[in-house]
Formats: sequence, structure tokens, C-alpha cells
Amino acid sequence: MTSRNIQDGAGETAFSAQPAVWYGYELGGAYTVSRFCVTDLDADGLPEIILDLPDREGYTFGYELLRYEAGTVYGFAFTLRSMQDITLGGDIETSGGAGDNGWYTLRFAADQAEYVETCRMQSTNGYEQYFIGDAEVTQEQYLAFTDRIEAEARPVWLAFTEENIQYVAAQFQVK
Repeated sequence: MTSRNIQDGAGETAFSAQPAVWYGYELGGAYTVSRFCVTDLDADGLPEIILDLPDREGYTFGYELLRYEAGTVYGFAFTLRSMQDITLGGDIETSGGAGDNGWYTLRFAADQAEYVETCRMQSTNGYEQYFIGDAEVTQEQYLAFTDRIEAEARPVWLAFTEENIQYVAAQFQVK
């Protein structure tokens, strides 16, 4: 994970002054946030905020996940392929290519994120293998398992506007 600062300003995420290599991509400069969602990925009772970071053409390039713990906000970067889909239950879809994909969950501790694999399909020389946890399963078992995940509810994505940020913030104010 690379360190990042959130600038004061109109929805921009600024990466450190040193370009960082992130899953093979070199990052630097500012990325405009187009939309966001709020969901409790790790089921700890505190929601995480996921910011959508589009490229210059407006297509999602990656995501910045923000989480709060003990007075500090931590940021974690994700490429598009490492967070292709998320459920309200905290399942996250990943893809390493046409024959390599799966789902995982996250566990956090301060500035550390641990990926916990739920299931995966991997392809080697045209031979496909399917896993749920550490157990190898049949294609049918894998597809039935992933169908259940894909049927779960998704968080609502909102345009990154001042009105939407104020609306979401009001939902979490202590009374």
C-alpha cells in the first residue's frame, strides 16, 4: 500500500510527491473523484468509503478505499481489476484475466489490509481449477457458490457532489 493524502479541494486525491508503482501502474498527480459509495466491508460497525477514480477519458481506473480507526483515516488503493464488484456483505470480486478470477474479503488493522480469499478460478495452460477457500471444487460447485455471491445486494453509488456528501454525513452524525 502506498501512502496518500486527501487534499482540501474539489474531490481530488493527491498521491505522494514520489510516483508510486501500483499493480504495475505508475501513479502521480491528482485524480478526480466521480462517485462514491459507503459500506461496511469488514463488518466492524464503521463504514468504509470507496471513491471511484476515473482516468482522463472518464472510465474507472481504480478506487481509493478510506477507513477510520482510532482517530485516523487510512487510504488503500485498488486497481479496477482488484475491485471489479462489491457486495453489501463485504465480498469483493477480482480478476487476473479471462481465466483467473475470484472473490475475497478484507480485514484491516490500522494502515494494513489483509486479503482473505473466498473463492477463485485459475487457469494454467488451458486447464481450469476451482477453489472455495482452500478446497478444490468442481466447476459446478464453484459456479453455484459465486452465483450466491452475485445475487447479494450492492451498495449504492452516488455522484461525488457536495449535496450527496452532506446527505451521507448526516446519516452518521451522533445525536
